[in-house]
Amino acid sequence: MKTLAEATYVRDHVIAQLDLASATLDQRERESRLQFVVVGGGYAGTETAACLQRLTSAAALRYPRLDARQIKWHLIDIAPKLMPELGDALGTAALEVLRGRGIEGKFTDGRVLPCRTLIWTASARQGRVVANNVIAALRRSR
Repeated sequence: MKTLAEATYVRDHVIAQLDLASATLDQRERESRLQFVVVGGGYAGTETAACLQRLTSAAALRYPRLDARQIKWHLIDIAPKLMPELGDALGTAALEVLRGRGIEGKFTDGRVLPCRTLIWTASARQGRVVANNVIAALRRSR
């Protein structure tokens, strides 16, 4: 999520997932297409999850075969809390706002999330460790 072209690609991909979820009769496929994962609980990941969650909530109104409550957003980070650079109070407040909008914050709890969309916004420093864990989880979920 570093360029406008990347953001446009992700937006188009997310809308395509709504299209495909609406068209399928397979419940497992629908669930995986309506589950979105953003890795990186800093500014970029938090903003990405918040903006795309708002986009999918509004777009879901155009899909009569979809229930907006089926759309799940997850914000994942290796850090023990969201946006640690803001401090405890603001990070906690941001997490509460996200949860109020239906975005679930996960901080390395080991759960497997079957999805078709994984958006990487984490820094390169933590990238290798988290990437290895994410790839391993994706392989297990096949």
